[in-house]
Amino acid sequence: MKMLGNSTHGLLPHQKRLLYRSCVVPLATYGCRLWFFAGAPIINKLKLLRQMQRNAALWITGAFRTSPSGAIESLAGLIPIHLHLKKLTKRACLQYIMLPKSHPIHTLLSAHNAKGALPHPRSLDLLSERHRATIQGPLVDADDILLNIEEKFSPLHNANYPGLRILDNFSDRFSFFDFNRSSLEELGNHSRKLDARTFSAHSSLDTAIIVTDGSVSNNSHLQASACYQIWHNGTLLHSTTIPCGQCTSSEAELAAQCFGLCKALASLPDDINNYVILTDHLPSSHRLLDPSIHEGQYHSIAAANALRPWLERSSLHKIEFWYIPSKFALCDCNSVPEKPGRSCCLLRKVHLTAKLNHRHAGLRPCISMSHLRKKTTDSCLKQWQHTFLTNAQYRGHSFLMLRSKHFKGDIILPQYHNGGSWLRELRASYSLDASDLPVTNFNVVTRAIRAITNHAPIGTYRSRFFPKESTRCRCGFWMESQEHIIINCPLYVREDKPISTFKEFIDFLEYNPRAFAFNSDAPLHNPPPYDTTTSRVALKRLLVTSPTAISCHSYTTRWVAL
Repeated sequence: MKMLGNSTHGLLPHQKRLLYRSCVVPLATYGCRLWFFAGAPIINKLKLLRQMQRNAALWITGAFRTSPSGAIESLAGLIPIHLHLKKLTKRACLQYIMLPKSHPIHTLLSAHNAKGALPHPRSLDLLSERHRATIQGPLVDADDILLNIEEKFSPLHNANYPGLRILDNFSDRFSFFDFNRSSLEELGNHSRKLDARTFSAHSSLDTAIIVTDGSVSNNSHLQASACYQIWHNGTLLHSTTIPCGQCTSSEAELAAQCFGLCKALASLPDDINNYVILTDHLPSSHRLLDPSIHEGQYHSIAAANALRPWLERSSLHKIEFWYIPSKFALCDCNSVPEKPGRSCCLLRKVHLTAKLNHRHAGLRPCISMSHLRKKTTDSCLKQWQHTFLTNAQYRGHSFLMLRSKHFKGDIILPQYHNGGSWLRELRASYSLDASDLPVTNFNVVTRAIRAITNHAPIGTYRSRFFPKESTRCRCGFWMESQEHIIINCPLYVREDKPISTFKEFIDFLEYNPRAFAFNSDAPLHNPPPYDTTTSRVALKRLLVTSPTAISCHSYTTRWVAL
C-alpha cells in the first residue's frame, strides 16, 4: 500500500476500498493470463497476492492484525484473490471469439475455433490427443472454453464502417424518451405522456406500436424468450414469442426489439411513417442502433440492414423509443375498463406472454458469450459464499452472523459489488456533506468490524492473546465476551427484543459508544442505566433534549451526565 503515498490520508472505508480495487488490484493482476492457467505452479505467487489483500483488508476495515483473513476480506467486500484471478482468466478467454477472421491467433486454435484459418504447423488441431494432454497454457484453456460458444461476431462488417453507420446518416430520425428514475413527479409526468402517445398512435393510420419484452428463466434448463406485439389502429396484428437460447436479460430485450422491428418493416404497408417502440430496457434500444462489437451484435446488424432501405425511402420515416417501467407490467388491468391505449396493459400482455413461454434448452443450446461471462462471475461468487458459510476457519469461529433486508431477511453473505455487503450497510452510520467529507462520527464502523470478528479490546480477546491481563467486565461479570456485551451487560442500552439484524446492531453501537472500544476512545461518562420500560422513541428524546447532556468527543450522540 506504500505505492499510494499520501493519497491514503483521511479516507473513509468505502473510499479506501475503491482506491485499492481501482489502483492496486489491476496492477497486481496485470498479465495474469501468462502464469495463471490450469496446471501452472502458482503457489508462491498466490501467497504474495493473498498477503497483499490481507494488508489491504486490514487497512480498509481497521481490524486487528490477529483477525482471520477470510473475515476481514469478506467485511471489506474483497473477493478472495484466487477466485478473482479465476474470474479474470476465464472471462479473458471468451474475448478470443471477438477477434476478426484474419487474426493470426486462429491458426493456433482447433478447427472448431479457427474460423476457417489454415492451421499452423504447431496448431492444436494437428496435435494428437496424447500430445495435447501434456500441453498446458492459456491457449489450451481458451480453446476448451470457446467450444461452448455459438455466438458469432463481425468486427469488420460493412454496417460498422465510419460514415456508413445508421446513426451517422440518420441520427435525426430516432428519438429516445426517458425520465429521472429517482423522481416520483417525473414518473407521473412520463406516464401521462406515454399514455397520451399510445392513445394518439392507436388513432393514427400512419403510426404503429411495437411492444417488446424479454424474459430469462431462473431454471438453467430453459431458454430465454423474446416476445413482441405489433399494434396498428387499435388492432393487434402480430404477437410472437421466439426462444433465444441461453443468454442474459439484456440480450433477450435486444432480440425482442430486433425481431419486432424487422417483422413490422417487412409486413406492414409502406404508408406507415412512424414506429413507436415500448420497452422496459432502453439501453438495448441504443445497442440496437450500434453495429459495433457488443453482446448480440448480429441483432444490431440485422436491424441496420432492415432500417436503411426504409429510412432512405422518405424523410418522414421516424422511430420513437419510449421507456416504460417494468413495474407497469404488474398493474391490475382488470380493476379498470380495458383500454387499448394504456401502456401498462400493453406491457403486461407482452410480459406475461414472454414469461409463460420458456422452451426447453435441449442438449446443445445456443449459448451467448455474455451468458458465459455471467455464469463465470456467479460461479466464483457462489464458491466464495459457500466457503464463508461452511468453513468456520475461513471466517473465524466467533464471527457474528446477522441478517439484513438486502438479503430478504436472511444471513448476510459476502459480495463484492456495490461496495460489499457489510460496508454498504455501514455507510449509513456516517453521513457526508457536499464535499464528500464526514460530518458525523464514523468510528462506529471500526467498532462494528472488531465486534463482528470478536477481535476487539474485550475480555475474551485478552484471555487469548494477553492472558496476564484482566478479563472482567466493568459491570463485575467474570468474562467480558461478545455475547455478554450485546445481550446481558447492564451498562449498555438496548431494546427488549434480541438483536438479530445488522441495523439493530449498529443502533446498539451508536447508543453505546463504550461498547467494543478502547478505554482511551470511549466517552468519560457511562450511558444511562438500562430500563426495559423505556421505549426507543423516549430514549432518543431523553438523549437529545436533556439540559444536562454533554458532548462526548466527536460523537454526535449526547449522553446524560450521571
